[in-house]
Amino acid sequence: REKFVALGRALAGLLIVILLRGGYILPTTAGFDFDLLLMVFFVYILFTLLSPFQGRTASFIFSSIDLILITSLSYYSGGYKSPLNLLYYLSIVQMGLRFSWAGGITLATLVSLFFVFGLSLERIGDLGFWGNKLVIFYALAFFSSSLGEAGEKQALKEKLKRSSEKILILEKGVSQLKRRVREETIRDGVTELHNLKYFLLKIAEEIPQARRHRLTFSLVVLGVDNFRAYNSAYGVKRGDEALRVVGMLLKTYMRNSDLVARYDRSDKFLILFPFTNGEQAVIPVERFREAVSMYRLDERDLSVHLNLSAGIATFPEDGGEEGILLEKAEAALRRAKAQGKDKTCLFGQ
Repeated sequence: REKFVALGRALAGLLIVILLRGGYILPTTAGFDFDLLLMVFFVYILFTLLSPFQGRTASFIFSSIDLILITSLSYYSGGYKSPLNLLYYLSIVQMGLRFSWAGGITLATLVSLFFVFGLSLERIGDLGFWGNKLVIFYALAFFSSSLGEAGEKQALKEKLKRSSEKILILEKGVSQLKRRVREETIRDGVTELHNLKYFLLKIAEEIPQARRHRLTFSLVVLGVDNFRAYNSAYGVKRGDEALRVVGMLLKTYMRNSDLVARYDRSDKFLILFPFTNGEQAVIPVERFREAVSMYRLDERDLSVHLNLSAGIATFPEDGGEEGILLEKAEAALRRAKAQGKDKTCLFGQ
């Protein structure tokens, strides 16, 4: 809106330049230096194109220059009868559009003063003439100011809408960042399974409910057999890839209700089977161990297979706290490895 108004002012100034150059406004006997006057107008046109980027004070200065130029040219081209008086209307409209009531009413008042004292002092007593002029000036001010105010409100709404959208985007970004940070604190970076801290926290939450309703659950610790030898033979990166495969198979073979995790940065994994005693837990553990042993890892043109050992502890028979259950499941795992590996042991059997 402001750019269109500035363009209108510049075009009006350019029209005046053309009329001046053609001798249609000022007679050659007016005593003006036409070249200087034309240069002033061209500079004014350039500056008025920049007016949308100026503040309120600069805009009022531009408008005052408008009124001085319009009054001067009108004075030498017919006074209050000059067709250039129409440029007064443009000044009122552009200020009303830009600054609503403050701009429109102020310019209407200034135009009235310039028009009276610059062009029509001889008709100061003609109330009918002045009544018509004032009605036109202030009607334009009222109309343009109303449009300007509506435009300001709409612009404010759009600005608030854009700000709200930016805030929503920022909030979404912050929420995603928090979620990502939280995921990084509860997940293992290699396998993307939950970590030991999260696993123990969930068991701690499970124990009061299981105790209250007299329920049982089993905790399983799985260990990759001969994993140090595998790392030494094929490298740490290939070892991490093997752990990722085990993690992927865990997520594939376990139920949604089962909780799986990696035991810190070791070759061990954890499973929580809700509502499952030790003997019942052996069945899915054996099925999973068999699936892992059948999975082929291609290493240096060789087919390598991983074997797992497992230890199982059950609540409440083997312990009533998460730390004790984990300790006893690890003890069962050590016994499985001591008995030749590639097997599952229940604590206490």
